[in-house]
Amino acid sequence: MEERDGGSEIYREGNQRYVAIKYSVRGRDLGGAVEEAIKNVTDKVQLPRGYHIGWEGEYASEQRADARFAQNHPLTVLLIFIILYSMFRSFKWASLILLNVMLARIGGLLALLITHTLVSGT
Repeated sequence: MEERDGGSEIYREGNQRYVAIKYSVRGRDLGGAVEEAIKNVTDKVQLPRGYHIGWEGEYASEQRADARFAQNHPLTVLLIFIILYSMFRSFKWASLILLNVMLARIGGLLALLITHTLVSGT
């Protein structure tokens, strides 16, 4: 019996071949682990001409969601400000209420820190 390096399965999609490499991340955040892997692979792996590496899966989904959030969040805050301003007819009160809502997150995080409560998405 002979052992060789190579892809266990070669898939085809979009008229291109690819080999999927899968790994799990435990004990740290997915984004940080994948970014570290991207840096290590970029530094250490030289691909032949015509080959490329794509980082897909949950990491790519997270990146797309972050991009959508970065676009939608300022528009949402502006819309909320416009609604508050139209209700109170006061820049001062609309700003104060919006600032209070934003600072409430800090109070919630401090309460979690003081009570030593862990919040996990898993």
